[in-house]
Amino acid sequence: MAREGLRYELTGLFQKALRQIDTMELRGLKLGTNGGQHLVDLTVPVLEEPEALRGLVLILFAEVPALLEAKAPGPSPRLAELELGLQ
Repeated sequence: MAREGLRYELTGLFQKALRQIDTMELRGLKLGTNGGQHLVDLTVPVLEEPEALRGLVLILFAEVPALLEAKAPGPSPRLAELELGLQ
C-alpha cells in the first residue's frame, strides 16, 4: 500500500529503470500526507555493485525543501518561453 500520489508513479519508474538498466528520476512528486501534501524527488538506480546485488534497484526519496515547494507548481513564464523557442 502506497501513499496517495505514489502508487502509479513508483511502479512506472521502477519498471522503466529495470527495462533500461539505468537510473530513473522523478522530481517534484506530490505525496498526500495526513491532512496535507509534501513534494519529493524520487530516484530509482539499478545496482551494479556488489555483484550479489546486481540487477536490484534502490528507491531513494528526497523531500523538497519548503522554499522550493512554493515554486514547484509550474515553470516561470520566461522558462516556458525559452523551452518553446528550443522546440
